[in-house]
This record gives sequence, C-alpha cells and structure tokens, in this order.
Amino acid sequence: MIEMKGLIEDEAAWYLQELSESGLSKNTVMSYRADLNHLLLFCRTFHLYRVEELDSRTLSQFFTWMQKDGRSNATIRRLFSGLMGFFRAERRAGKIGTNPMQDLSLEEVLQNQQIEVDRKAEPEKQTITAEQVTRLLAAQDGERLILKRNRALLMLLVYTGVRTSELIELKVKDVDLITGNLCAGSGEKRREIPLGF
Repeated sequence: MIEMKGLIEDEAAWYLQELSESGLSKNTVMSYRADLNHLLLFCRTFHLYRVEELDSRTLSQFFTWMQKDGRSNATIRRLFSGLMGFFRAERRAGKIGTNPMQDLSLEEVLQNQQIEVDRKAEPEKQTITAEQVTRLLAAQDGERLILKRNRALLMLLVYTGVRTSELIELKVKDVDLITGNLCAGSGEKRREIPLGF
C-alpha cells in the first residue's frame, strides 16, 4: 500500500496554490503547472508516487526521458528552472530533507543528454513589415462595430508592443487617455506603456 503523506500529486497541487497566492500571473502559474504535469506523467509511467523517491539520479533520468521525447533545449531549461523552484519550496517548507536538484547542473543535464547548448538553434522571431501593417488595418476598415474593435486591437498590438496575453486581459480602466498610457500585465508585473498613436 502507498503511504499517502508526501504524494507527488498533492505536493504539486500545494506548490501551485502557493504560487497563485504569491501574486504571480495566471500565465506564469499555468507554465509551472505544465512543467509539473510532465514530471507527474514521468512518475506515473515509472510508478513513483512520493516526493522522497525523486533523487538527483531519478531527476536526471526524467530530463533524459524528456529529451528522448523530442523536447527542445528551451523546454529542458524551463523544466530545470521550474523543478528547481518546486524542490526549493518543498525544502523550505520542511517537506523534504534535501533538494535533489542541488546535485544537478543545467549544463551537465544538457551534456548528459547530448543536447548542444546553442541559442542559435532557437527560431528567429519574424517582424511584420509596414506594408503588412497597412494591409491588416485596411482589412478592418468600415463602420461595423466589430471592424472598429478589430482595428483598435490591431493598432494596440502594433503600436504599443503589448503582448497578446496582456491584450486579452485588457480592461477599459487600463487605458488612460489623459496621460496617454496603457497599464498592462498582471500580478506584480504590471507596466505602463505609452500609447503611440
């Protein structure tokens, strides 16, 4: 019979709750949730149930497993960072004796998996041309409300550089036409962006 104390799934849920209450944005917490879900899948696959069963050797095998599944360098880096935070929180809360991640280094994890640490391999970001912007805006010309809304959203994206996730969360109160600023972001990471049109 499996001892219920220290179950990985319960500890993951506890950590995500801690992150939510700390004021992190929903997107950040969702990113941590995705990382922990990878770990939970690995644990289920190999019949690991308790946090204490996860030592540095097992975690190294987890990273190898992820790499064999075709995960990119960027994903491995993010997973490493996310799990470092998870086990650090477990240790601080007295839930585990030692942090199994402290014996691992990202470079060793990447080398052991024969993943080349090379940022050039990451896809280059494409920018939109002025002509493409003009065509996009022209496609939304008209008197219908939906066209006006779409044009306003496109202009905010193009002229302020606001992130898509920030645009989706935007409220009318976040736009200050007197100062000409837009307040975007969530949690403690809110920022003021000048309206550039």
